[in-house]
Amino acid sequence: MTKPYFTVAVVAYQTEPSLQKALNSISGQTFPDFECLMVVEESTDRSLEICKKMECRDPRFKTVSLPKSGSASASRNYAMAHAEGEYIAFLDGDDWFMPEMLEKVYTANEKFRNLDIIQFTFHKVFQQPDGTFSAPQHLSELPPEAMNRLLTGQEMTLLTGTTGTVFGTTAINVCRADFLRKNELYQNRGLILEDFEWVFRCWFLAKRIVCLSDPLYVYCRRNDSITSEKSPRFLLDMIRQFACVPPFIRKYRVPLSIQQIWANKWTSRILDTFFHPRNNEKLTMADRKAAAKLLFASGNTAVLKRCARLATLPKRIGMSVFLLSRYTGMLPAMFFFQKIYFPAIKRKLKK
Repeated sequence: MTKPYFTVAVVAYQTEPSLQKALNSISGQTFPDFECLMVVEESTDRSLEICKKMECRDPRFKTVSLPKSGSASASRNYAMAHAEGEYIAFLDGDDWFMPEMLEKVYTANEKFRNLDIIQFTFHKVFQQPDGTFSAPQHLSELPPEAMNRLLTGQEMTLLTGTTGTVFGTTAINVCRADFLRKNELYQNRGLILEDFEWVFRCWFLAKRIVCLSDPLYVYCRRNDSITSEKSPRFLLDMIRQFACVPPFIRKYRVPLSIQQIWANKWTSRILDTFFHPRNNEKLTMADRKAAAKLLFASGNTAVLKRCARLATLPKRIGMSVFLLSRYTGMLPAMFFFQKIYFPAIKRKLKK
């Protein structure tokens, strides 16, 4: 039996309201040569039932049941290990593909040949209380000059610059299966916010990447998603993801120029997660104190200081204030970030 060109890995845990739309966006692709692994982790809703019905209707779809792990990483790792397709595309059960996504990725690979990663831009929508969707925002992780041209992963990383704008989204990266398996590019099991750390590892090791300017993926932000929960978990898991970065840097002798980019991205992510006003409803002061204690006690203080040294001046100041909170307490840091630091950034972005 001929192996498919693509394996589409669907994370289908607790996604009943949107899952059929997601699966229909796969079955309706203009490029038909794919298999779809629908991975369900002990959902309490009808997600498993929806997947099994889809499997009965279309033999390209296969249902996989896994124990509950607490994050999407286990589902994606299973797909990476078991994919029969030459390339792996990822879809969360909340989201959907544009109809020509697989075809355009295939065309790009035929043009540039043997790509490790094909990335694309995406639309972001918000689900309204009545079930409708907001107008789409067209988003990209790269500047226009990086689009539709062959790059190495390190070149792509450098083109992102020193801002904090990389989203680290798994689903907008279609990857060659052998590239992922050969380099053991699996996501950290059981942790949320798994994308951000994983994407940079993949980019660094990739020799051939193209980013398409077409928005081929629709990311739907739901109010009941894991990262929207009022829980300190996303803060604690971010710290655990950050702890995985230094060993990778040492193992692969990551150049200073790339370390500087990573330092800026991680500094932005850490400061934003701890202190941005948008997270006030998710995190209590006690949550922040407990997470900071874990971060400073886990041997990461030296790494944070190095991040500060490598970051741009505003981030260097911000990280220095955060490090001082070990002695001054969290309240002065909260005042600085919410009354001075983030308002200043907002004013700068408006200019």
